[in-house]
Amino acid sequence: MKNLFLILFSIFTIVSCSNSEDETSFDINGQFTDNLIECSGISIEQNCVKFISFIDDSEVYILYEGDIILKRIYQIKGTQITTKKQFENDLEISFKIIDETTLKRIQDNAIFKKESI
Repeated sequence: MKNLFLILFSIFTIVSCSNSEDETSFDINGQFTDNLIECSGISIEQNCVKFISFIDDSEVYILYEGDIILKRIYQIKGTQITTKKQFENDLEISFKIIDETTLKRIQDNAIFKKESI
């Protein structure tokens, strides 16, 4: 009976200490792109590629709509990346980390793949 109690206590302790969702376990720095399949790219305001480029542990460049690159502050909590709006009317841009090479924009489910170096 004593051994069973020790085994159950050990398992409970190991499981309760596991906290792998709180931090990203890979290097997020780099560029993730979404290549638009149905894109003519005939005007200067229209890009056939959207990207999010992580500069360091707090700043990111985003090309999402049109031809303006946004510079934002970002934060990672668990598997979610959120960016801080600069102005009230700014786009809401946040991502779910799928794996080391894939992000999914939460607002429209667009898939961004990490570019190889």
